[in-house]
Amino acid sequence: MREFLRQKYLLAALFVVILTLSPSVASAQPALPHVFIGSATVNGNPAADGTVVAALVDGQQVAAAPVSGGSYHVVAGPKTGSFIGKTVTFTIGGIPAKQTALYVVGGATELDLTATPTQPTPVPQATTAATATTATTATTATPVLVVGEKGDAGPS
Repeated sequence: MREFLRQKYLLAALFVVILTLSPSVASAQPALPHVFIGSATVNGNPAADGTVVAALVDGQQVAAAPVSGGSYHVVAGPKTGSFIGKTVTFTIGGIPAKQTALYVVGGATELDLTATPTQPTPVPQATTAATATTATTATTATPVLVVGEKGDAGPS
């Protein structure tokens, strides 16, 4: 009987040691991601297959996926921390999309994305300064003024 009790206590002690050394069941688990799906269009046309749709939070890319058949499917979730309540912005092939969404843990949102490339701002070309000249004809004394860029003030 004594041997039986001894084995029982050893078994209980072994069980306590195993529980102490094993990882906790309540350890932090990664949060469920938010899934975004929908169409992706650029200039009113479906984005080409392979064009990358990226999801960004706080200006940092958190997920990306290629377009297929004019549609995308992005699964966005933090590797660490939390995006709860943050705004998710999107790009299609690097062009900012007009639509945004609010991040929800475990959320699924159908969101059709549209993007329009911005036209480059024209850069003024350097020109040489033109000077005002007066031309006269033999039949008339009416001066003709050719105007260019404003030059230095001449003598009065």
